[in-house]
Amino acid sequence: MYKEVPHERVHRLFYPVIPVIITAEHGGTIGAMMASSCIPISLNPSMVGVAIMTTHTTHRLVKESGQFAVCWLSYDKLDKAVYVGETSGVGVQDKLKAAGLSHKPGRKLPVPIPDEAVAWLECKVAWSRVSGDHELFAADVVAAYAQEDFGEYWRFENYTPIFYVGKARPDTSRYVPFRL
Repeated sequence: MYKEVPHERVHRLFYPVIPVIITAEHGGTIGAMMASSCIPISLNPSMVGVAIMTTHTTHRLVKESGQFAVCWLSYDKLDKAVYVGETSGVGVQDKLKAAGLSHKPGRKLPVPIPDEAVAWLECKVAWSRVSGDHELFAADVVAAYAQEDFGEYWRFENYTPIFYVGKARPDTSRYVPFRL
């Protein structure tokens, strides 16, 4: 037996998902947001795509700077990730600092990288396209770094991913730790 899924809920079929933190800087403003819509779109050359709501401050910063970082945090930093994901960046000079995350510029691009990140990508926008209420940014991966827990794949010895399972879960957390 199947039921029809309303169009405004189709995205929930993709949950659970490991959210990433998208960071960008322009004109001295540092933005950050949690994104569940980030995917690899090419292996050679290495490219990623991220869809960002056009009303978000981070969207403006990515658009103006032409670059961003994709950062992974471990479950022990969930409170900071949730702050980044659920707090507006309007009027905030440094959203990472406001979330309690220290940061430094990337190694190849001047994008903000949280010191607490277990891995990150430094990305340069190749093209973008507005799609409904989001803009899809396709970006070349200029550099990628990960803790020793990553080899060909994650070993999950030191890194415990955050799983986002959706906001509509009654009486349970919408963020859960991934366990093997």
